[in-house]
Amino acid sequence: MKEQKRYKESFILIRTVFEKFLFFWLMFEGKKYRHPMTFNILRESSKTDREARDSTLAKWKKLWSEGAGQFRQVISIDSGKKDSVIKVVYVFEGYQLIRNGTPTDEIVPIYNSILEEYKPDVAHLGNLNSMTGGPLVSPNSQVIDLQKTLYHNFFYIESIFRNLRLNELIDSEQLNRIRVHYNFLSSYVHVAMANLAIWKDVTEYSNQKSYDDEIYDKLIFLYVAKLFHLYLKVYVNGYQHENSNSAVLAKYEENIENLECLSKDLWFFDNEPSEYDIRNSEYLKQISKVMGKASPADLVYYDNPLERMKALLNQ
Repeated sequence: MKEQKRYKESFILIRTVFEKFLFFWLMFEGKKYRHPMTFNILRESSKTDREARDSTLAKWKKLWSEGAGQFRQVISIDSGKKDSVIKVVYVFEGYQLIRNGTPTDEIVPIYNSILEEYKPDVAHLGNLNSMTGGPLVSPNSQVIDLQKTLYHNFFYIESIFRNLRLNELIDSEQLNRIRVHYNFLSSYVHVAMANLAIWKDVTEYSNQKSYDDEIYDKLIFLYVAKLFHLYLKVYVNGYQHENSNSAVLAKYEENIENLECLSKDLWFFDNEPSEYDIRNSEYLKQISKVMGKASPADLVYYDNPLERMKALLNQ
């Protein structure tokens, strides 16, 4: 039972660190952010709210396609759920950095200030009557709505993924790989069969183990080394222009290289596949071909990190 708890808690912790890293990355390098807005269209000469909205929507889309100044930072214009609503999504950059009173070309990612502004208690508990007068002093609906908007636009995992793509920090293939690992690690956070599988593997009465202790230990080690490598890499890149001390930078860069070497057996979203992954990809493509299915042009990525680690150790 002790081993079961250790493995499960390790995967839960890794998932938490992984998610925090993705937001941490945006705090350093996420120059752009999405800003959705809703507009209520007033009915004037039109007979219905929908007619007024659709007329305005057509006019705005035409101006947008023509490159009108007020729509220059717009990436989408759509009708809302209500007949009178239009949804417009803008893409803005963060704050312009000012040094010694002089504006610079540097952009401070807005994700830093968003982290300070976000109040999860208000976003998720603000409407609970039982909390009124407690830690929450009756926040009004506008405050609650603002906090919910911050959550959905910046902290919801799909929004984090979307903002990483918006800032071109990852491409679509890397996002798919991130999803594989996030989904795998999340299976130990939520109610899922993965928790039962660990119990089966570590109990002394089991004679049908799926994965030996070595497989769990190796995968956990690789995740920790890889995430530590990524954290240090982003941190050092972010402060390189602030600190020109080459000796200090050299020490951190050496640690980054060592961690990258230690974690090379984990084909993550940012590194190259191992020889095993290349061979396995060709094998899977051949299987697809025999079955009459279309074979992907690129390497086939794995969907089960534990299964891959088992095959890697047994090759």
